[in-house]
Amino acid sequence: TSITAYVARTRTPGRTGDDLSYQGQFDWNTDRYGFTVSRLAIGDDFNPEVGLLRRSAYRQWLGTARFSPRPGWRGIRKVYYQATLDYLTDTDEHPESRSLSGEYRMDFENTDYAIVTVTQNFERLDSRFEVGRQLFVPSGAYSFSEVKGTYTLGQQRRISGTLTLAQGGFYDGNRSEITYRGRVELPRQIYVEPAVSWNRVTVPDGEADTNLISTRTTVPITPRMFVSALIQYQSRFDSVTSNARFRWEYRPGSELFVVYGDGRTTVTPGFPDLQNRSFIVKVTRLLRW
Repeated sequence: TSITAYVARTRTPGRTGDDLSYQGQFDWNTDRYGFTVSRLAIGDDFNPEVGLLRRSAYRQWLGTARFSPRPGWRGIRKVYYQATLDYLTDTDEHPESRSLSGEYRMDFENTDYAIVTVTQNFERLDSRFEVGRQLFVPSGAYSFSEVKGTYTLGQQRRISGTLTLAQGGFYDGNRSEITYRGRVELPRQIYVEPAVSWNRVTVPDGEADTNLISTRTTVPITPRMFVSALIQYQSRFDSVTSNARFRWEYRPGSELFVVYGDGRTTVTPGFPDLQNRSFIVKVTRLLRW
């Protein structure tokens, strides 16, 4: 059981409104049961000025209840039943977003696990936003639900990763998702981490696909030296980016990095045109006295 809390206030010239932030959280976690409740508030003029404020001027209630027995079923280590409520308002307590979810999780003896989540959402938009090329969700209040299923293979396998399937509402339309993010272990401790994500959003004005394909390969040379490379394609921005990195810890705490990266566009036919390129060398040295 734990209780955490903080209270913070800022002073900024020209900001004389609510400059207070506070949070209180209670956690009770055992193997079989769990319960969390949290209250967070950020004032309109709270301004820490160090880049750590994700969102301003809101209030949040967060609550989670968990029941996780060990049923003794063959091949099953543990099951979880969990409910979560995440409720956000503006500083005048007007609802901005609400997420109510129910989750069922099953942990297998072979370290794989599967999760099914049903979520009911509410979102209030003060302005429209783009979900695809010239496709927008208008401002307004929306209620929609989603069902998501994931299956994760244990890290001890040579081929591991997580497969996600999701289907449900998306503001005034619908969204479908198929995603796989994994890891393939090759001989000599070479790792390949592929990722494939397909998302289709349908709104009254049309539909849009947002696809992402990427792969990262890591090749160790010595225990303190490795080379890695990342290639990624995004259909939303018609872009292909690549990045190659060499890292060498030439002495404990001291490192050399050599990084090459470029960005290309697939708008034009043929081989993707180069848009930007970078080459970076970084050396660090740990001094002790």
